[in-house]
Amino acid sequence: MFNKIIAIVILLIFGLSVINAADEAIGVVYEASGFVYVVVDVVVVSFLAVLAPIISMAIAVLMRKVVRRPKVPEIGAYIVGAVGLVAYTYYVANGQTDPNTAAHMHVVLFPVLYVLFSLVVMALSVGVSFIGGRRSANQ
Repeated sequence: MFNKIIAIVILLIFGLSVINAADEAIGVVYEASGFVYVVVDVVVVSFLAVLAPIISMAIAVLMRKVVRRPKVPEIGAYIVGAVGLVAYTYYVANGQTDPNTAAHMHVVLFPVLYVLFSLVVMALSVGVSFIGGRRSANQ
């Protein structure tokens, strides 16, 4: 069940980040005939957006058989996914920012901070899940 929920969250974050990157005109090349979206830049930014929940899901899955409380890393992964959903829903709901300001920097900067946030949350959740010792061989 955990894998399905996180996969749906990752797909939602990816879709929202594609919409956000397109709104912010990431990868736009201005030409005499108008502008053309460079799909590669939008896809790269969107994959950076889902890197954090993918990392947190991988850590949670890998820790299932190692820690005494395997649900704690899953809760950490849920927290990371929820933060991403809230942030990208907020960005999409606000629409395009003013291109003459630095407000559109969140398209590139947020995924970097999001990965750092996910690493901190997952480190804390794995640390908490180790409290009480490791699983014994007969569990």
